[in-house]
Amino acid sequence: MFSSTQLLELFVALCIADSFRHASFTVRSSLIHAEAKSGPVRPDSTPTRLSVLISPLQAFVLFLVPTTYVLSVVWTGFHQPQWMNALAFPEVVFGVRLEGTWKNALRVLACFASFSIRKLSKSVFKHLGDQYHFIGRREKPRVVQTGPYALVRHPLYTVALFQVALQCLMFWSYVPLFALVATAALIAIKIPIEEEAIQRDAAIREEYRAYMRKVPARLVPYVW
Repeated sequence: MFSSTQLLELFVALCIADSFRHASFTVRSSLIHAEAKSGPVRPDSTPTRLSVLISPLQAFVLFLVPTTYVLSVVWTGFHQPQWMNALAFPEVVFGVRLEGTWKNALRVLACFASFSIRKLSKSVFKHLGDQYHFIGRREKPRVVQTGPYALVRHPLYTVALFQVALQCLMFWSYVPLFALVATAALIAIKIPIEEEAIQRDAAIREEYRAYMRKVPARLVPYVW
């Protein structure tokens, strides 16, 4: 029989594994749909070699910590690995002791919150539709301005950052913060490159510039 601690780690690991399944299916189906509707990515629209490397590096950073966590938990019989315990959050935060039931409840709530983030991700992909690609412009480009794109210009990156931030609570550890910082840095590099590539596309250049004026926020509404 599993103890309550083991059941919690099992639940967190299953949430992570299911998020991988969801992300893989969504990305694959979105790429197929986009190519069928709007054609392949034009070679002339792909930016520098550096920008092409950023997307796989970003994916690697996003998946490294949760993948390592799941494998470690399975290996240890659904006990949190020692390397993560060594960087666990303190059990007293702002004078409030968060141990036992409270800490576990926050971890479970973070798992359920990740499902809400997943719904937001589905909404972003739905509105992005046939324009989805890691970086580059398709043969039939258009500027997406509906749904989450009416609030920020890069909502998929916002979703990614929220998901990594939630992992800090799900694992109750500082470890995902390293991935959060690395992901934020890569996104900060990638966004200007991506927007410059869009503005080089004569077919949508002016429309996108108007969209930038209409929606100035890149990741966080009314902030940045």
